[in-house]
Amino acid sequence: MSEGGCEEVRRDMAVLASLARRVAAFASAAAGAYSFFAFGMSIVGFIAVSGPMARLLGFEPGGVVAVLAVILGTIASLVLIAFVPGPVWRWLASQGFGGEWSARDTVATLTAFIGGFALAYIPSPALGEWYPPVAWYLGLTLAFITLYVYDRTWGRTYAAPTFGVAAVLTALTAPIPLYISWSIGPQEGSTAAAGLMLLSYLAAGSYALRKAASALEG
Repeated sequence: MSEGGCEEVRRDMAVLASLARRVAAFASAAAGAYSFFAFGMSIVGFIAVSGPMARLLGFEPGGVVAVLAVILGTIASLVLIAFVPGPVWRWLASQGFGGEWSARDTVATLTAFIGGFALAYIPSPALGEWYPPVAWYLGLTLAFITLYVYDRTWGRTYAAPTFGVAAVLTALTAPIPLYISWSIGPQEGSTAAAGLMLLSYLAAGSYALRKAASALEG
């Protein structure tokens, strides 16, 4: 092969390698965006139906019902994530691209959410009935802050910016449902928290999708 032909082949290989990296970045960011949408909508969906279902079964909605709704929503979202973005991340890992989910990431995520919710609910006995139905939103904020620090320092650095957006938005809006619950009522506060969570997750997921588009643009 002539020297010119070899140079053309090298250019083509460089273009293909660049395209492969951009496609991998797009797939990873798009899967991350889907994860945020699935997580947020699953939790809010369970919270929205938990009150009416509890009353239908003869129970009065409260902090325990809200926590149960968050747990069920989290489980549902993890199932969705395992079936949809999960194969994408496994394929990326098999092709030698970064971003695979490790056992350490699983432990860190579970620790962040369990620890965040535990810290948020510790003050419940001292604060009265208005606090437990909205404490989950504060726990979510603490979990996202922890995950952002973890991902920035030890874990999936590609995911850190999206978690950072979610952490900032939930932290800034956390006082709103707390105040509404205290001043108007727990049911109104819980509804406000669910709406703010959807908006925060919409912003974080949209940010991840924008990152995906930027990856394809090069």
